[in-house]
Amino acid sequence: MHLDRNFLLGKAYAIPPYILGLTLNRQLPNGDILSYQIIEVEAYSTDDQACW
Repeated sequence: MHLDRNFLLGKAYAIPPYILGLTLNRQLPNGDILSYQIIEVEAYSTDDQACW
């Protein structure tokens, strides 16, 4: 799945279910590929004390 940056402009509470379990890949200039799986997500509204 490829996510467009505009996807992240959605409501914070709506995004986590879609990104949980996704794998992020990045190819370095030397050709190495780094892969990381999203295993935990949190979402806060702007008026939440935990939001910084």
